[in-house]
Amino acid sequence: MTMDELRHFFGLCALLNYAVLILWFLLCIVSRPLLMGVCRRFFRISEETYDNVTFYGITFYKLAIILFMLMPYLALRIMK
Repeated sequence: MTMDELRHFFGLCALLNYAVLILWFLLCIVSRPLLMGVCRRFFRISEETYDNVTFYGITFYKLAIILFMLMPYLALRIMK
Protein backbone atom coordinates (compact mmCIF):
# COMPACT_ATOMS: atom_id res chain seq x y z
CA MET A 1 0.00 0.00 0.00
CA THR A 2 1.36 3.39 -0.93
CA MET A 3 1.27 6.49 1.25
CA ASP A 4 -1.33 8.02 -1.05
CA GLU A 5 -3.60 4.99 -0.70
CA LEU A 6 -3.22 5.03 3.09
CA ARG A 7 -4.05 8.72 3.21
CA HIS A 8 -7.11 8.11 1.09
CA PHE A 9 -8.13 5.16 3.30
CA PHE A 10 -7.88 7.12 6.55
CA GLY A 11 -9.69 10.10 5.06
CA LEU A 12 -12.58 7.95 3.85
CA CYS A 13 -12.74 6.07 7.16
CA ALA A 14 -12.87 9.35 9.08
CA LEU A 15 -15.71 10.64 6.89
CA LEU A 16 -17.72 7.45 7.24
CA ASN A 17 -17.20 7.33 10.99
CA TYR A 18 -18.27 10.96 11.35
CA ALA A 19 -21.41 10.11 9.35
CA VAL A 20 -22.16 7.31 11.84
CA LEU A 21 -21.51 9.71 14.72
CA ILE A 22 -23.91 12.30 13.29
CA LEU A 23 -26.54 9.62 12.70
CA TRP A 24 -26.17 8.41 16.29
CA PHE A 25 -26.51 11.98 17.57
CA LEU A 26 -29.61 12.62 15.44
CA LEU A 27 -31.22 9.37 16.56
CA CYS A 28 -30.63 10.35 20.18
CA ILE A 29 -32.21 13.75 19.62
CA VAL A 30 -35.14 12.77 17.40
CA SER A 31 -36.20 9.39 18.78
CA ARG A 32 -35.10 9.66 22.40
CA PRO A 33 -38.38 8.36 23.88
CA LEU A 34 -38.34 5.28 21.64
CA LEU A 35 -34.70 4.47 22.40
CA MET A 36 -35.26 5.16 26.08
CA GLY A 37 -38.19 2.71 26.13
CA VAL A 38 -36.11 -0.01 24.50
CA CYS A 39 -33.22 0.54 26.90
CA ARG A 40 -35.53 0.56 29.90
CA ARG A 41 -37.13 -2.70 28.83
CA PHE A 42 -33.82 -4.52 28.43
CA PHE A 43 -31.58 -2.87 31.02
CA ARG A 44 -33.90 -1.19 33.57
CA ILE A 45 -32.00 2.08 33.72
CA SER A 46 -33.10 5.58 34.71
CA GLU A 47 -33.26 8.56 32.38
CA GLU A 48 -30.15 10.05 33.95
CA THR A 49 -28.18 6.85 33.44
CA TYR A 50 -29.38 6.61 29.83
CA ASP A 51 -28.27 10.20 29.18
CA ASN A 52 -24.87 9.57 30.78
CA VAL A 53 -24.25 6.38 28.82
CA THR A 54 -25.27 8.07 25.57
CA PHE A 55 -23.11 11.12 26.26
CA TYR A 56 -20.05 9.06 27.21
CA GLY A 57 -20.56 6.72 24.26
CA ILE A 58 -20.72 9.57 21.76
CA THR A 59 -17.73 11.25 23.40
CA PHE A 60 -15.64 8.06 23.36
CA TYR A 61 -16.55 7.37 19.73
CA LYS A 62 -15.65 10.91 18.71
CA LEU A 63 -12.28 10.73 20.47
CA ALA A 64 -11.57 7.33 18.89
CA ILE A 65 -12.30 8.76 15.43
CA ILE A 66 -9.96 11.67 16.07
CA LEU A 67 -7.20 9.49 17.50
CA PHE A 68 -7.32 6.52 15.13
CA MET A 69 -8.62 8.02 11.86
CA LEU A 70 -8.12 11.77 11.71
CA MET A 71 -4.63 12.00 13.23
CA PRO A 72 -3.10 9.37 10.91
CA TYR A 73 -4.79 11.11 7.97
CA LEU A 74 -3.36 14.48 8.97
CA ALA A 75 0.10 12.98 9.59
CA LEU A 76 0.11 11.41 6.13
CA ARG A 77 -1.20 14.65 4.65
CA ILE A 78 1.66 16.61 6.24
CA MET A 79 4.25 14.06 5.06
CA LYS A 80 3.11 14.39 1.46
